[in-house]
Amino acid sequence: MKLSLWVIGSIFLLSSAVYWVMSHPNREKAVIMEKDLVSLRAENTALDEKNKKLQLEIAAIRTDPRFIERRAREVAPLIKKGEKIYQFRRDDSVKEVEVEVVIKVDSINVGGVKTQIADLASVLNKMKLETKEAVFRLAIKDDDLEPTQRKRLEEIVKKANAKEIPHVP
Repeated sequence: MKLSLWVIGSIFLLSSAVYWVMSHPNREKAVIMEKDLVSLRAENTALDEKNKKLQLEIAAIRTDPRFIERRAREVAPLIKKGEKIYQFRRDDSVKEVEVEVVIKVDSINVGGVKTQIADLASVLNKMKLETKEAVFRLAIKDDDLEPTQRKRLEEIVKKANAKEIPHVP
């Protein structure tokens, strides 16, 4: 009987201690702090990598004259003795570019590029990307063009945001 009371008492004390530890208000804080610790360790690792890169850059600055020259040219417009700097003035005005579209029964010629009517939209878009500042003017010369083809061509031209010049014979 004495032994069973000891066992029951021990189990009660042990379960009370476990309950107190598991339900303690600081347990939630400990879990939050553990998550913070993990994120701080990751940040610390990233900062260590950044420090290593910066140390390599410092070593290069101290020992590599090519690195110093490149860095000086990037940061400040420094030049060597005897070098010349050429500055090109950029003309920001919009230029109009006329692209001639010659339509034949079997093919379409857009600015010297042969294409099919199905590929016309992609060709025009490519030209538009290559010359972003240009406004396209399409001069259409049609030989034996059917009305449905003419309508489809006009839709493609309209989607390409181009201006259409009236029919050129």
